[in-house]
Amino acid sequence: MSGMKYIYQVMILTGGALFMSNSSCQKDSLNVMKSADFNRSFDLELNGKVVLPKEDSNLMLSFIQLNDSRCPADVQCIWAGNAAVNLRFEAKPGVEALTTLCIGQCGQQFKISDTSRVSLNNINYTVILQEVKPYPGKDRSASPKAVLMVKRN
Repeated sequence: MSGMKYIYQVMILTGGALFMSNSSCQKDSLNVMKSADFNRSFDLELNGKVVLPKEDSNLMLSFIQLNDSRCPADVQCIWAGNAAVNLRFEAKPGVEALTTLCIGQCGQQFKISDTSRVSLNNINYTVILQEVKPYPGKDRSASPKAVLMVKRN
């Protein structure tokens, strides 16, 4: 009977080890940094990061905050509202820049536009906010995303 108990313990330990190794593989695959290309549109989730590869070093872009006051779908509003995103550019540790982009009614009141110029390590970039998804009142289960394009000038 003790031999059977030993085999049972080994099976449980082996199964647990396999489960843990599988869990760690899944966790690692979730931490893989998303990449995007210059001059092409890409989606970036709120609190997400993307790497734009360059010859000398990579540029990392983080979506750090969203303020969305757009009028929800199927609602009549006096003001259409706007969506503003805060982004962090990082060329290498310690070399970063922050910018805010806005779509909708941003105009003169907020002095923010959908396009911004950022300079890091004497390289100029233009970032364009093309869309913020989902539109308020639609697809409430979707996580917020900014559709962006980054150009290297």
